[in-house]
Amino acid sequence: MKLTFVFILITASFSLLCQTKFKYPKSESMLLSKTTNFKAYNDHKALRILDEIKYYILQGDLGQAKLKLIQAKYESGFSKPIQLRYLAIIEFLNGKYKKSSEILSNNIFQSPKYFKKVCLLQTLNFVMIDNKNEAKNNWRRCESLTYHDSENNQSWMHTLVALTGNYFTKDKINFFKNKSIRASSLDNLKLYLKLALYLDEYNYVLKKIETLDYLALEDPQIRELIGIMFYRASNFSKAMQYFANLETPNINNIKASFYQADKKYELAYAAYKVALKSKDDSKLALTNLIPLSWKLRQWNEGLKYTLQHDKRENLKYKHLQAAYLSQKEDYEKSNKILRYIMRKKNNTVSKQINTIISYNYLKLKDNKKAAKYISRSCELSDGMSCMFQFHFSSWDNFAQQTTKSDQSIIRSNLYKRYIAGLNNDKLDEHSYIEQKHIEKLDLKESF
Repeated sequence: MKLTFVFILITASFSLLCQTKFKYPKSESMLLSKTTNFKAYNDHKALRILDEIKYYILQGDLGQAKLKLIQAKYESGFSKPIQLRYLAIIEFLNGKYKKSSEILSNNIFQSPKYFKKVCLLQTLNFVMIDNKNEAKNNWRRCESLTYHDSENNQSWMHTLVALTGNYFTKDKINFFKNKSIRASSLDNLKLYLKLALYLDEYNYVLKKIETLDYLALEDPQIRELIGIMFYRASNFSKAMQYFANLETPNINNIKASFYQADKKYELAYAAYKVALKSKDDSKLALTNLIPLSWKLRQWNEGLKYTLQHDKRENLKYKHLQAAYLSQKEDYEKSNKILRYIMRKKNNTVSKQINTIISYNYLKLKDNKKAAKYISRSCELSDGMSCMFQFHFSSWDNFAQQTTKSDQSIIRSNLYKRYIAGLNNDKLDEHSYIEQKHIEKLDLKESF
């Protein structure tokens, strides 16, 4: 009896289950929307995009960072304040202080939670647009929230705000001209030197450098700041004296620029490499190492620097990579990168790309493709390509004729081969007709 009841119960449950219609999700997004992890998934995606935007800002690629912000289109949620803050930073770095200030005036930043994160930037905006009242009002609230987060109690920002307004624009010279630096503490001295550099008033400070005691001049940061002042004042010999025995990325980059201006390219190349070694993301060092590698024919290292600089698929550096690969005689890889650039640009190819790809196919002895790209380069007014196009129309298999089969033959060897085996004995002269007989014949004809 019990078994019969259990069997009936199972049968009824199975029948009820069969009548239930299960709707399978039509897409992955629908499946995610049905789960409790949907919000976590969206949050993770937003964080990943914000991380990418932050990377572009730190790399100085502000255009790409702004484009990513526009594409994100997050109008609500936790990421909105972060996006607005990033956008304000981009506008500030682009010198659009008023626009940056307008973004930070959004009501979302009035709560203490978010105000603390943006108040320093907003204060700087007011300083840069010379809005004295707003700078002081904003700083009064900001200082109380950020005071304990600073090692020097926000002395830098406090000084900037104090110099805002008429004092900032008209009488700031007196601040640097009259202030004594002899008795200043090392921290205050560093702050003073940085402020002078920031406001381009270092000439007044340089006149007081001799009053500093040896303790101040032994501090590496102070010596570096003074050296940078002399560098900006075009007193390069003095700058090098203060940079002596100091090894920082800034100093090595400045030393390299000295050598580069003096056309000492090997020394400049070495100094930039030292700067990059101490700071592997030094954009200044990388930017200068790439052309110097080309000038010094360091193809392998030049390629490495372009790859290091191009961590986000920048087409400009892809182009350089292709050029370096051509110099390394890796023509297939060079063409592969060039075809990638062409696809990204919807097959609109520049004269430079055509020229490199033409050269690659010439070296690969591919007459058909070489002729095709040379013709395109000629249409884009490349004179060398037009000359090659003329030769293609005149020679059969011109690409095969661009290199000699015997590279060892040079002019001197050809001459030696020509004279080898010749008989150097003196030639005997045989006189078959005497000159006097010719003269007599002429004489008879004259009569």
